[in-house]
Amino acid sequence: MPRRDARRLPVSRAVRRTAHEIVRKTLREAIVSGAIAPGTRLVLSDVAKELNVSVTPVREAMRDLATDGLIQLDAYRGAIVRTISMTEAREVFELRALLEPEAARRAADNLTDAQLEELSAIQAEMDGVDDISRGVELNRRLHHLINAAAGSQLLAQTLERLEETATAYVALTM
Repeated sequence: MPRRDARRLPVSRAVRRTAHEIVRKTLREAIVSGAIAPGTRLVLSDVAKELNVSVTPVREAMRDLATDGLIQLDAYRGAIVRTISMTEAREVFELRALLEPEAARRAADNLTDAQLEELSAIQAEMDGVDDISRGVELNRRLHHLINAAAGSQLLAQTLERLEETATAYVALTM
């Protein structure tokens, strides 16, 4: 049986990932960044071919993304990237406004010197950034660092899901 050329897959040598994890991460990033627009149909076989994997890890990744609310599964043809309504976007931002101050309060009690230095460096870079996509990425890094320092996995996961939904909406409007 011929060996699959693993060099074609974007796998970091430092972290070993399964095909399922690679597909999930690739699709999530493309959806959240807006590279795959809301309403786009994702066909299992097409995604598998493009990422050079079998349909099984694609099917598993799509199940995960559906659970996260990023796509809607179509039992026979794959999935469709969710379109976010103004009502949902408003609700997401309202929930973030309620939860993020709590995360920041908790993080303030738990931040290490290294994390504080990293936050300062991110903020300094954000002040001088002209590229919108770079600004969005820096903003995500800043929030992830604060959420992680808050010391609550559930709070961090909830805010991450809300942020993904918000980022997809922002990418759509841009």
